[in-house]
Amino acid sequence: MTTISPAISSYCKLSLSEIYYHMSACYKYQGRTTLSRTYEKMAIEVSKVKDDIGSYLTASESDKLLHLSEDIKNDLTEFTATGTLKKYMRLIQKVPVALLEVLDVNGFGSGLVRKLHEELNIDTIEQLKSLILSGRLKRVRGISNAKIDQLKRSLKLYKSKGSRLLLWDAILQGNEILRVVRLIPEVEAASLSGSLRRGGETVGDIDMVVDVAEEDRERFLQHLMQIPQVQSLAVAGRKKVSVVLYNDTQLDIRIADGHSYGATLLYYTGSLEHVSQLSERAQKKGFNLSAEGLFHGETGAWVAGRTEEDVYRRLGLSHIPPELREGGREMFRAARNMLPELINASQIKGDMRIQTAYGKGEDDIPCIAHYALNAFPHYEYIVVSDQLSADMYAKQFAEIDRVNRIIGFSFLKKGIVVAIMEDGSTSIPDELLRQADWVTAVITGADADHYRDKLIQACEHPYINCIANPTGRIIGQPEPDSLDWSQIFKKASQTGTALEVNAQPQHLDLTDHLLKGATEKGVKIVINSSAQLCSHYDYMQMGIIMARRGWCSRENVLNTRHWEDVEHFKQAAAANAKVKLH
Repeated sequence: MTTISPAISSYCKLSLSEIYYHMSACYKYQGRTTLSRTYEKMAIEVSKVKDDIGSYLTASESDKLLHLSEDIKNDLTEFTATGTLKKYMRLIQKVPVALLEVLDVNGFGSGLVRKLHEELNIDTIEQLKSLILSGRLKRVRGISNAKIDQLKRSLKLYKSKGSRLLLWDAILQGNEILRVVRLIPEVEAASLSGSLRRGGETVGDIDMVVDVAEEDRERFLQHLMQIPQVQSLAVAGRKKVSVVLYNDTQLDIRIADGHSYGATLLYYTGSLEHVSQLSERAQKKGFNLSAEGLFHGETGAWVAGRTEEDVYRRLGLSHIPPELREGGREMFRAARNMLPELINASQIKGDMRIQTAYGKGEDDIPCIAHYALNAFPHYEYIVVSDQLSADMYAKQFAEIDRVNRIIGFSFLKKGIVVAIMEDGSTSIPDELLRQADWVTAVITGADADHYRDKLIQACEHPYINCIANPTGRIIGQPEPDSLDWSQIFKKASQTGTALEVNAQPQHLDLTDHLLKGATEKGVKIVINSSAQLCSHYDYMQMGIIMARRGWCSRENVLNTRHWEDVEHFKQAAAANAKVKLH
């Protein structure tokens, strides 16, 4: 907690309310429960006052304060004149202000927090973190392992086996709990935040921001704890609640009101680098940015915060999508209205790598066609792409033709997945490759130089249209050796070879950084689910998230096009290679 100085705010009700909350926490630390509760109620009363409090002290407006106690009215007079309260300044000299947030941790009463300060000489959160990590806190009487775990969760130090979730798992669990939280009566609005909202490939905790009025927050917590997915409570504060979900995942909820909801969502979506750049820009423009909102630097008057768009607009920026908020060039581009219009799911025309029971998939072709047509009515095509022996494709292609006749149009496209051999040749003869609608190459090999050579050979092959899993990575395993991707992107662009985003949760390959580099070189991207089950088709949204993080627009992604455009892409590549299509 920080002292609120006159320079930060002269007439902002938020600051006086925060002073009362700080005083409440100080008295709670001292064990003076009645005073703590009194100041908490006073804070709620002040937060309900409309507009700036200074205007209410004039004779014409003073009748609006009749419902407030004399203590609050006196404090209002002092606060509007000095920007603080003398009794507050005296009080914070008597307590370790930095440790007051520990009072919100489940199981840590004022007695234990005082013990940390008075017996162990802990004054700051950093000192507390060091004590926890050293293991010495376990030797303190009255602090059990369970309480230490709760404290670790509060301070983001808790790590369990496999504690980071793949993005797909985090999306499923996050959306599940979000739907339930939005049904809580006290919740006006709720959104996921943090790295989950930005689309990070793995997620530690599930972060959320909710809009709940000050006076409703106790009831909100009561309703939250009744949700079946919630196992236990870790932290219960006025602005933050942390709970443990059924699979040991931590849910951190930041609580705002309607006035600050957008600013809080922006602040806790991150990234840290992005918010730091925003704060620096705000200061240069004479503002202060916090999770509470955007404030005038001199008067402390509230400027914006109801929506993210409002904050960005007041800072002279176009709205920056969450996927781009990584502290790179997004601020520079937003200031010049140069951000790309990012791809979205509705623009995808088809999935260009679907596996069937002929190969590693589990569903037959008629089942796949029926499911895709009903589950994805905007799809115009899907490409059946199994890696088979050459003699198997004739049977599969015949079945594709038969199912298309039943459907009434060429919905299923004939794909071949081909391996690049050690000598650079393919595992399928060229005459068969010419019969396919779409040919995808897969590359294997541990040696970086050999792997690069195979990538180049695949680009140069006249009948290969796309390269799958370009880096060969698996999330959670050691990254493959780095390659000169600039050279590979240049070759792919020259030869008209598309590169895949494999949207499987454990792959997400190409990565966002490589995607940006590829599109800057003019490489076309294909987003594929690489589905082996019908339920895997939904992975397409993971590929879209990666493409958005890679700054991809509709123009960069080939399967946002009609199939006739895909054919034109193939013909242009073939003409470039001086090869006729048969």
